[in-house]
Formats: sequence, C-alpha cells, structure tokens
Amino acid sequence: MLCEALYPKQVSILVSSIDGISPSNLGINYPIAAVLFVGIFLLLRWGDFRGLLVDERGPRTAPLVRLAGIILSVSCLVFLPLLKSYENSISVAVLPVFLVFWGVSLVVNPSTLKMTLPYAGVLLAATLLVDPFTALVGGPLVGVASLFSRAILGASGVHYSYSALPAPQIQFTSRLGTGLSINITPYCSSLSSISIFLLVIALMHIDLGKEWSSTTITAVLGTVALVLLNALRIAAIVWAGLVGGLELLTSLHEVIGYVLFVGFYGAAAFAYIRVGRPRNRLI
Repeated sequence: MLCEALYPKQVSILVSSIDGISPSNLGINYPIAAVLFVGIFLLLRWGDFRGLLVDERGPRTAPLVRLAGIILSVSCLVFLPLLKSYENSISVAVLPVFLVFWGVSLVVNPSTLKMTLPYAGVLLAATLLVDPFTALVGGPLVGVASLFSRAILGASGVHYSYSALPAPQIQFTSRLGTGLSINITPYCSSLSSISIFLLVIALMHIDLGKEWSSTTITAVLGTVALVLLNALRIAAIVWAGLVGGLELLTSLHEVIGYVLFVGFYGAAAFAYIRVGRPRNRLI
C-alpha cells in the first residue's frame, strides 16, 4: 500500500491505536472516531460518487487537480520532520494517511474535488485543532467542569474535600471506609467530545444543507450541554466510588462517558434533523 510505503510509522501507530481502542480511551482516540464518522457520511453519498465516476472523461482531464492529488499524497514527507516531537500523536498519524487517500482519489477522479473538499476540511479541523484547543482552554474548562460537578455533589449531600492545585482533585471516603480521589485533568475537559459533536453537526450541515442559524444554535446549545453532561459524568464517578469503592469507580469510569456522550450525539442529531428548514444539499 502507498500509505505504508510512504508513512510506515504513522500507519503502525493507527493500527495499534485501533487494536487497543476501548470505551475507556475513546477520548484519547477521538481522531479515529472522526475518521469513522466522515467515512460513514461519505459512504452515504456513494450514489453521487458513482455518478461522478461514470461521468469521468479520461486521464487527461483536470491535470492541475491530479497534480494537487500527487502533492497531497507526498506533502507530509516535508512536514512530518517538523512535527517530530508529536510523531506518536494519533492526530499527527491520521494526517498523512488521510492525505494519501484523498490525494489518490483526486488523481483517479479529479471531479470528486468539489464533493470531498468540505468533508476533508471538517476532518482536518476535527483532528488537528483539538490538541491546541485543549492546551489553550483545557484548564479553564476543567475548572468549569469541577465547579459544576461539585455543585451537583453538594446538592446531593455528598461530603468531599477539594484542592485546586497543582490540579483539580476531589477527595472523599467511600462507604467501605476507603479514602479515594479523582484528578480532573485537561483531558477531562470534554473537548474531545465537543469536537466529535461539532464534527457530526458540520457533516449533517453539509449533507442536509440546513440554514446556518439552525446549525449555529444547535452547535452552541450542544456544546453547553456537553460541558454540563461532563460535570454530571464526574459527579457520577464520585458517587460510584462512594457507594462501591475503587472497583466500582474504575468500572464506571471506563464506560460512563461512552454511554452518555454517544447517547447525546444520537439525541442531538435527531433534534437537528427536526429543527430548521432544510435547503438544497450544499454539494
């Protein structure tokens, strides 16, 4: 395969990440989830792609687009050395593999450029912007999540202690008499879940051609809801530790985010379909 020949290390990282994926580490592996969602939406457009393939007028058409496809396929050979410190990042590993597939598709059929460009832009944004945003606003979002989770715990009568430094930590004693604590890190900020949610809404906007007002309102309200849902998730993990100790806390931590966030994605997608007026498909 061309991908493996050009970028063997990145392909190896992706394969090992897929093999080791589980509900407990979906947040870390969100670029793979982003690729999966984009792939599903592209498969839904297979009829349109087939029509473009039928209309393809031969290998001499659109030479500039074909050249751009070749450049995309090999471009990461130039940029990856500049990202050597991030070479084990899944986001960085997704980039060259995706660009090879996209570039080859343009070489084979340049008429797909118009259709694939919005999907490519959404995928690149979802995979490459989350880590910088986590570094930039992950800390404040962690503070918001810990604040709301402590409000939920206080309202439900849970006794705990809290320390903000060096990182937010909730400490409590389980009913089994065991002292427990949970650390709320930037990876608990829900940014990866928000990223996947915004990705799904963007893909549905491309596919359905909804009004921008409906898309914007759904995106804003959904983001706020995910921040609150994340606080509820943290509170639920504390409740589990309070009732069942470390074993129940660990078990719930591995699955609760998966259940809550995937359920939310489905509900939000259904609501988005129902609100606003659809227009003609964007592409």
